[in-house]
This record gives sequence, structure tokens and C-alpha cells, in this order.
Amino acid sequence: LEFRRVLFRSRADLRAPVTEALVAALGNAALKPAGSTVRKLVMVACGEADAYVSLGFVPCEWDICAGAIIIEEAGGRLMNASGEVPTYNRPDPHVTEGLVACRAAVCDTVLSAERITPMR
Repeated sequence: LEFRRVLFRSRADLRAPVTEALVAALGNAALKPAGSTVRKLVMVACGEADAYVSLGFVPCEWDICAGAIIIEEAGGRLMNASGEVPTYNRPDPHVTEGLVACRAAVCDTVLSAERITPMR
């Protein structure tokens, strides 16, 4: 069997131009739907996907905090589109900087893909 990389995206991002760049950067990754944000984060942590990128959907910090711990404990990373760790307990709880979760082996590839900028 040939290994194929898997990338999760939010429904809000499926038509975004960055999708093609990410699919190419990950070596023709398969795009898969997966439900809620935390479910996608856990699936990345478990190795069922290489990455989850959300640039159009704006979750709140409580949507990502548990998934962030699970990903970090599994050796992956959760960051915003600039590669910075999300901050919590801000006056506005919306995560408007984009969200990127990935297995450690593909983080640099995902962040270096063309046009990784949040859609506001």
C-alpha cells in the first residue's frame, strides 16, 4: 500500500486558494472532512492525519485548548498561521490568526506552503 498524506480543512476553507498549495506541499495530500475542530485536532495527534489547517473558520479559544494539549503531548504542534503558539484568556476569545495543527514531521512544510495567511 502506498502511504498518502491526509489534510483536514474547515468547511469554510475548502474553496480557499491556499488549499491547492497545501495539498501540493504535502505531496498530493487527500483532503478529508472530519467534523468539529477538536475532533480534527485529536485525529492529527493520533496520526490519522498529517495536518489540520483553518484559515477562514474562526474558533474560540475554548474550542482549541484541550486539543492543543493533546497534540503537544503527542509530539505535534498547534500554532497560528504565523507559526506562533496561540494565547489564551484574551479580551476577545476568537482565534482570528488562523489555526495550524500538524505532526512534527510536517510542520515546516505546512507553514512554508504558499499564502498561509488567515482570511478575515
